[in-house]
Amino acid sequence: MEALAAPKACKAHWPLAVVDEHGAGTGTTFPDGEMPEGDLLATALREGPYYDSHFLPPTSGNAWSRRFLERVLPMPAGEFDHGADVYLHALAPAYGRLRRIAEPQGFYRAHGNNHYWRSGLTDRKVREYLGRFESSCAALARHLTALGHRPEPAEWRRRNFNYLWLDRLRRAREQLAALMPPGTAFVLANADEWGGGEAVAGRRAVPFLERDGRYWGDPADDREAIAELERLRSAGAAFLVVWWTCFWWEGHYPEFFAHLGRRFRCAARNDAVLVYDLRARASDPVPSRPGSGRLDTAG
Repeated sequence: MEALAAPKACKAHWPLAVVDEHGAGTGTTFPDGEMPEGDLLATALREGPYYDSHFLPPTSGNAWSRRFLERVLPMPAGEFDHGADVYLHALAPAYGRLRRIAEPQGFYRAHGNNHYWRSGLTDRKVREYLGRFESSCAALARHLTALGHRPEPAEWRRRNFNYLWLDRLRRAREQLAALMPPGTAFVLANADEWGGGEAVAGRRAVPFLERDGRYWGDPADDREAIAELERLRSAGAAFLVVWWTCFWWEGHYPEFFAHLGRRFRCAARNDAVLVYDLRARASDPVPSRPGSGRLDTAG
C-alpha cells in the first residue's frame, strides 16, 4: 500500500521465494535479476513490450492500482490464456511508475507441471511465445496511440530481446534441421539457454562443456576448449554449433577458434548461429548442390 501510494505509481512488484512441490525453500527467488523501478515509458516507446521473466515476477508478485486496471481491463480474450500477466506488464509503463519491494512477499512453487518453470522450449512453446509478443505489441501500440504517442512496432522487433531471442531460436532450429541429418550428434555451445528437451528435433545435442551428459559451464581456457571439442568429436559429434549469445567466445578463446579455422570448414555464420562441420577439413570444397544442407550465411 505504501508503494502504490507514491505519485503516479500504477504497479508495485516484489520477488517470490521459490519452494519445491512440498513447500520446502530452495534458497532461490523468482525473478533472479534486479527488478526495474521508476518511469519506463521511454523504454516502452523505444523497445516495445517489457516482460522479461529474469526481471519481472509472475502475477502473484504484483499489485496493480485500480486506476491502471480500469484503463486496460478487460484484456483481449483468447490472446493471453497463458501468461496473462504479460499483458499487464507490457501496458504498465504507459500508465505510470513502477515501484520495487526488495524482499520476497510470497512464494512460487516449482514443480513438474508448471507451464513455465524449467520446461523445455519446444517448437510449439516458441511459437506460442512469439504470438504472445505480437499480441503484446498490438495492445501496447493501441494504448500508446490513444495516449498521444507514436509507437513503432516494426522497430520494436529490431530491438526487443524477447522477440530477437525467440525468433533467432526458431530460425536456428530450422536451419540446423536442414543442415544435419536426423540422428546427428552435435556439440552445442549455448550456456544451456535452450532449456531441457530436444534442442533440434531428431538430432542429439551435446552440451559444451559436458560432464555425464549435463552442461558443465564455460571452458576455463583455450586448451580445455580444444581438448573437450576433440574428445566429443572422437565420440561421434559431427558439428559444433555456437549460439549467438555465445559469440563473445570468439574474442575470449582466440586459440580455440584458430584451431577450428585451421581444421574444420565453417558451414554457416549468421545472426543466430556459427556452425563448424567437424567431419570436413577447412580446405574441403563447400557443397553447393540443391539439398546439400548448407545454411544461408547471411547475417
